[in-house]
Amino acid sequence: MFVESARGCRKTILTLLHRRSNFQIMMLLESHTLNEVANALDDIERAIGLEAFKRCMGTFITDHEHEFNNFERLEASCTVQGEKRCKIF
Repeated sequence: MFVESARGCRKTILTLLHRRSNFQIMMLLESHTLNEVANALDDIERAIGLEAFKRCMGTFITDHEHEFNNFERLEASCTVQGEKRCKIF
């Protein structure tokens, strides 16, 4: 889910909700694009590690917006080549 900024500003906030704990992550992105979302997930994976990412954030349920269209890019680990970090639905 995204919170978009004022008209004319490209920045947006990516919100990720962990339902079991009711914990929400909010990340400021420079633009509302697939690359920005993928980079945000990469940042989280680098910060907590692949195994913790899989355990805590293993499944994402998204809408059908353009920033989620490349499932392979979003699902792919940035720390271990050939590994998946999550599943996107």
